[in-house]
Amino acid sequence: MNKDKYILKNNITNSEYGEISSGYFEIKKSKFYSYIFNITSIEEVEEYTKNVKKDHKKARHLVYAYEYYIDNVKYSKFSNDNEPQGTGVNAIISTMEHENITNYLVIIVRYFGGTLLRSRSTS
Repeated sequence: MNKDKYILKNNITNSEYGEISSGYFEIKKSKFYSYIFNITSIEEVEEYTKNVKKDHKKARHLVYAYEYYIDNVKYSKFSNDNEPQGTGVNAIISTMEHENITNYLVIIVRYFGGTLLRSRSTS
């Protein structure tokens, strides 16, 4: 029996942080909260990440990626917040690039549930 839970909220009108979309996913007792923000400046990125971090102090990881343009100059950054290599932020960046998504900040908050989600090879 699949006990994973997934909730997605799109086009939020009463959002907690000003996000345009958010979601929740639970797998193997790890809990993930996702937030998507429309951004046009580094100040907005800093404000949104600060507010989410403040409310998720006990989270194990807070990964994020953003990209925006000002006067045809691209600004982008990501953080995998010590998630294992090849996980975390890679999926966010890949999706943003593939779908040509710009002027957005994506934040994923993870509360570790005690079980690794993928096996690590021991070579």
